[in-house]
Amino acid sequence: MPDIAVAEMPVDEEERPLPPPEPRAKNALIEGPILRTLMWLAWPNVIALSAGTCVVIAETSYIGRLGVESLAAMALVFPFVILTMTMSGGAMGGGVASAVARALGAGDKERASALAAHALLIAICFGLTFMLVMLIFGPSLLKLLGGAATCWPMPSATRRSSSAARCCPG
Repeated sequence: MPDIAVAEMPVDEEERPLPPPEPRAKNALIEGPILRTLMWLAWPNVIALSAGTCVVIAETSYIGRLGVESLAAMALVFPFVILTMTMSGGAMGGGVASAVARALGAGDKERASALAAHALLIAICFGLTFMLVMLIFGPSLLKLLGGAATCWPMPSATRRSSSAARCCPG
């Protein structure tokens, strides 16, 4: 069997070998402990949701002191409040947060800034739309949900909150 010859490369005495590559940075999402990583990522959401729950409890307690009719009025407008919160936090908030995070992850700060500005514009439009729908169709919608016919006779802005207590059938 013939010997296989290996070509020798000439080595310059001034050449030095490359330094060894630096170790890769550890990615906590892939290589870290699962429970600790999940807890670290979840704690801001837990605090935000806990704060929201405390606000709802405080509002219900406060309105409950005004009487049963006030609680009924609060329950009557609850679906519209939840719709508004879901549109802002769930649908729009999740999509915008995802898009901005992807832009920032790609290092495109201009795109992230443009996305945030557009999200603000969309949020203002949604808020104005919900407000106009409730101002125009509010009494009819509340009547369909079981509210009294004199539920929201379009009171002035200063009386708007006190008139909500008259929204339940009497």
